[in-house]
Amino acid sequence: MVAPHVRHRGKKSRWGWLPRVTGGIALLVSLAILLTVAAASASTPAPSPAPSPVTETRIGPIFAVDPREWNSLRPPLEETAGNIPGPAEQLARVTGVGAAGLRLRSGPGSGFPTTIILRDTAIVRLTGTTDTDPDGSCWSEVTDRQGESLYGWSASRYLDAIGGAESSSASLDETSDSTPPIQGRVMSVMMTAYSYQDPSGGAAGATTRTGKQVRWGVVAVDPRVIPLGSRLTIDGYGELFHAEDTGFGVLGRHIDVFIPDQEAAIKFGVQYRDIIVLD
Repeated sequence: MVAPHVRHRGKKSRWGWLPRVTGGIALLVSLAILLTVAAASASTPAPSPAPSPVTETRIGPIFAVDPREWNSLRPPLEETAGNIPGPAEQLARVTGVGAAGLRLRSGPGSGFPTTIILRDTAIVRLTGTTDTDPDGSCWSEVTDRQGESLYGWSASRYLDAIGGAESSSASLDETSDSTPPIQGRVMSVMMTAYSYQDPSGGAAGATTRTGKQVRWGVVAVDPRVIPLGSRLTIDGYGELFHAEDTGFGVLGRHIDVFIPDQEAAIKFGVQYRDIIVLD
């Protein structure tokens, strides 16, 4: 009887799994390195092309003229600053008004109130602005040379334009002439009246502040508004009045007219009128 064949297996090693694990780890490390390199390549911008060289070409010399003459070629300072001088100012002479003077008004027309009265032959500056009133008459806007002491509108027919050499002569005459061009100023005032009084409470009886006797035609004023010694006209009266007195209650644009009759002075009450203070 033949004995059966028996296969003998070799003894199994306990570290047989190690090569497979090591190979897997190496594969994972390789994949991680590849992914890192790919991400770094994607985030790095493409290098910009190198700029092309610039070739500078100089044509002619730096200065076309002698540098010492450079300042003479620059524009004037007024032009570089934008303050280009305008045309020469136009002057005019007041004419044809006589002793009554020329009334400057606050607007272009006789319906506007009078603000200033100019003397005959006074010289003014035309601003260049004109207008026409409802009657078709032409009016011109005028001021003084400095544009400070007077301003208003005048009927153009009373202004004689001055030009050329005559303008320069007129300008010189204006500065050398001591006579002011303004003949009078117009203002609205409150009016009251007073009469003779006994010398009490600071009053001097029939004597004014300037030492003259009170009489019809004398008015008391506030010297800060109307200087003592001024002559003035009152709307509605034909005669001249003289600012020769003051009063405790006469302040600002307020004048107190002397009326000899006490009853008439009381009845005068309070009135508001325009006056012209003559310079």
